[in-house]
Amino acid sequence: MTTAAPSLTSVETVANRLVNYCRELAFETAMKELYAYDAVSIESVAMPGYELETVGRDNILASSRKWGSENTVHSITVSEPLISEGVFAVQMSLDVTSQTFGGQRLNLSEIAVYQVNPEGQITQVNFYYPTGC
Repeated sequence: MTTAAPSLTSVETVANRLVNYCRELAFETAMKELYAYDAVSIESVAMPGYELETVGRDNILASSRKWGSENTVHSITVSEPLISEGVFAVQMSLDVTSQTFGGQRLNLSEIAVYQVNPEGQITQVNFYYPTGC
């Protein structure tokens, strides 16, 4: 039995909501509202104190809260989403002060690729960024 892919309209709706939340620095609201309970978050590089793969919305939220407690975001730029069937991608640039890196101010850039299920929930996100971060 084949599961139907979400319509481009529903993927576009999820993508636009996520982009708006990120632009408002409302990451937790985005995760609570848009992520499936069993969502998976995959980093391209394992950072000290973080998992390469985090399974479950509650665990993703906990990891995001930890990151937020260690970093002060001064600004964020989020591209318009690039949308395909069941998937969308956005590019994000963040200006942060990172306690993990001794209070340094850093410019971080990443591309995030999100998979969306037929119910309109994000089931997986893959983050790609320079390995020198």
